[in-house]
Amino acid sequence: MMSTFNCACTERSNSLADTLQIDHAALVDAQAQALYEAQYRKVFEAMTKEEQRELQHHEALARKQSADLKEMRSTAEAYENSKRQVKEAAQEYPALLRSGSSSGSSISQKKRQQQAEDREAEREAERRQQSQMEAERKEREREEKDAKERRSSIDAFLKKNGFTAVNAPKKSLLSGTVYALHKAAKAGDARMAQALLLEGADKAKKDSAGKTALEVAQKNNRKDSHKDVIKALTTTERAAAAGGA
Repeated sequence: MMSTFNCACTERSNSLADTLQIDHAALVDAQAQALYEAQYRKVFEAMTKEEQRELQHHEALARKQSADLKEMRSTAEAYENSKRQVKEAAQEYPALLRSGSSSGSSISQKKRQQQAEDREAEREAERRQQSQMEAERKEREREEKDAKERRSSIDAFLKKNGFTAVNAPKKSLLSGTVYALHKAAKAGDARMAQALLLEGADKAKKDSAGKTALEVAQKNNRKDSHKDVIKALTTTERAAAAGGA
């Protein structure tokens, strides 16, 4: 929607130069975008750190999926172009053969063989490309499924044991302050300990007795009863140390 205002400030007013046009739709879009961004910042700041981290994780995953989809589309376009070129070459091949026969075999056998080899190489490249795209798609699906199952099992564990978040402490008169990772370590639950670490559990946090989750696991280890959870915690520490070196 456009509005027009005529300015007659001088006696020699130019009606074209004095016409001011305002794009109301653009103004509304800009105001709506600014309002949305302000509301988003307000909601984001009201979230807990745990919720912010989870939101950022989902946004990063969405950006990755968008980039992967764009790459897949680009690859598919290249594949279609290659198919079209092969088809055009196949359509031209009989004409080339007829032309060669009528002109005394101007195209040599060697050249025709080379063309056939080139087409076969293109088809092989297309097959490899398709196979790679399929493998990448299956890997992404597997990772998403694993992450969903891990999150579900963690939520059930936190709810069962009275924790509100992965790094949120639970306080009681009998047991004092304890964290979800300490609970899994004490129970010797290596699978849950690994899941908590993947979801951002801080292995450096200490309970009210001043012990880390690893120290709790070592204290409760009887005849290697906690060896798997100890291995999970120490492996994670070594990996972190190697990454920081």
